[in-house]
Amino acid sequence: MNNVTFKVSVIIPAHNAESFIQQAIESVSTLQEVAEIIVIDDASTDKTVEIIKILQATEPRLLFFQTGFSTPRGPSVARNIGLRASQSPFIAFLDADDYYLPTRFEHTPQLFDSNHTLDAVMEPVEIINTSGNSTSGSLAPQGHSSQALALDFLRNNNRAPHLNGLTLKKPISHTLSFDEQLIFAQDTLFFTQLLLSYQVTASDLHRPVAVYRIHGKNSIFQYEERKTIYPILAEKLLCEITPQQSYKIRWYVFKRSMIFSSAQRSKWRGLSYLYYMKYCLILFYRFPVLFPLTFFRAYLYHRGRP
Repeated sequence: MNNVTFKVSVIIPAHNAESFIQQAIESVSTLQEVAEIIVIDDASTDKTVEIIKILQATEPRLLFFQTGFSTPRGPSVARNIGLRASQSPFIAFLDADDYYLPTRFEHTPQLFDSNHTLDAVMEPVEIINTSGNSTSGSLAPQGHSSQALALDFLRNNNRAPHLNGLTLKKPISHTLSFDEQLIFAQDTLFFTQLLLSYQVTASDLHRPVAVYRIHGKNSIFQYEERKTIYPILAEKLLCEITPQQSYKIRWYVFKRSMIFSSAQRSKWRGLSYLYYMKYCLILFYRFPVLFPLTFFRAYLYHRGRP
């Protein structure tokens, strides 16, 4: 497989992105590997839809959908519409306020050719600020196996993967999708499920393939709204733990769950205790000797101690 035969559908969810959507779409349009540009509007009230339709008139690969709701339902709903509509053998994602670099899919076919059992590959994403300058950070997951990447991700370090650098094989979309109950932080659950259940690798190249733009309207800055979602995310993360996983994987999934469940500790303290009790029972099933130690570590973590 080369860059001519490699064909990918790029899914772009959009909501009130009039300032960025044209750059996002045009950055995809320049790539020969792209067979479909699937843009899904999520109840925008600005000129986003108008801009998309203007671009659609000159770009035959651009497919435009709308969620059909009068109020925004979040990027999960939009991305799932795109997953169902995509027809290419591979799928990639781009946020409407970000953009691809010309090298986005330059190395991707070789990564999939290196191991035909792979379901997905991750590549680095550059972070820029509102002035367009690169920050000191870079989203570059490291690891050649799903377990190594999962540990890298779950430890919550600065190399966390970003959807802008992810490419999937189309069949995954039949068994994995974005949780529509999560308006925010849906990518955290998506990456956890992907890394725990599928074959994934990361590029050795440190050259970024896409740009993640930090600005005042990023969802990461909607602190109060995100906090209402965190207890739901915490419970969903806990449900991903199974006795078949390694001890490290189970511990770090649980730890991430506790981080989110503590976001509204006063309201969810009782449920949080149930979280780590259930987790400890899972551990006890597989490793009885570790039960007291794990319970104690979970208790201290929940109490906010080191």
